[in-house]
Amino acid sequence: MEKELRTLLVRLLKDEVTMQSWGITNIKIDNSSLKFDVSGMKYIGTVSICVDNCGYKIHIGTKSFLASIDNVISILDNEIERTENYISDLSKMIY
Repeated sequence: MEKELRTLLVRLLKDEVTMQSWGITNIKIDNSSLKFDVSGMKYIGTVSICVDNCGYKIHIGTKSFLASIDNVISILDNEIERTENYISDLSKMIY
């Protein structure tokens, strides 16, 4: 497994509450990529992250992003879970 992928996994695991909010399942890891399914407020489907020369290439549905280790979680969260009125939307779901 590439060092960059290990670094990404550690970063994701340190932010487990955010990952749990995505409804993450079916995690698959190989030498240079990570693939999983999510069931978030904004996106339901498969996410894949590959190690790239410039950082990480993220594929969420038909969208693609290039990310550094410092912004990979915020990109994922903004595409999968965070809505414009997140707290209000969460309250509506709970009550």
